Amino acid sequence: MHLEDIDTSGLKFDPKSKESLKRLGKEFPEFESHLNAGLHDSEATYDLEPFRYSVFKYIILLYDKRSPLWGTIQDFNHRKVTALQLAGFELQDDGQFNSVVQQGIIMGKNSVVNNMIVRYVFLFNNPKFVMLVGLLQVYINLFHKLQSPNPKKDDINMFKQTADDIERLTSEVFGGKENAELENTLYEVMNMNKLLFRPEHVADRIAQGEKATNKNPYDE
Repeated sequence: MHLEDIDTSGLKFDPKSKESLKRLGKEFPEFESHLNAGLHDSEATYDLEPFRYSVFKYIILLYDKRSPLWGTIQDFNHRKVTALQLAGFELQDDGQFNSVVQQGIIMGKNSVVNNMIVRYVFLFNNPKFVMLVGLLQVYINLFHKLQSPNPKKDDINMFKQTADDIERLTSEVFGGKENAELENTLYEVMNMNKLLFRPEHVADRIAQGEKATNKNPYDE
């Protein structure tokens, strides 16, 4: 599959259009930051600046609510790899992406990319979509924990609950076009400048064993 083979006409920004990618970079300050970055608690950095527009394409393809990948690829990890390849990132001879891409993007160790992703998800004015994106990453993290010889019972239970929540939210967000459009219109009318969920807020609550609520975290 190549980028030219998929329909990107309904996306907020067109990954096929250089002008659209430039516009994304100009409209939001998160997309203007230099891409040689790491995490605040680590000295390691991952220089993705040479791949700036490929990073933009990846974020659009994976996190745009109308991306065709959501409807054609069920597994989130498979979607990630496909989005990376469509964006122009190539696999090495060993079948892996290079370490900068592996660590900086896939493992989430480039804080600038993380900020770009959060900003892009927020563009959809839909807390349920933000929640869904956050839970998908939590699900992957829990899955890794279950690979240990003696996984904790709490992790197993949370893994199952997260799977149920993902299934429910996927149905609510993508199950009916009319309902989804109605929700989007409602949120826009309410002028929701502060969404109900940040992905990292959801992750923190779940990690602490708390049930996610619709309470605005900014009011805490």
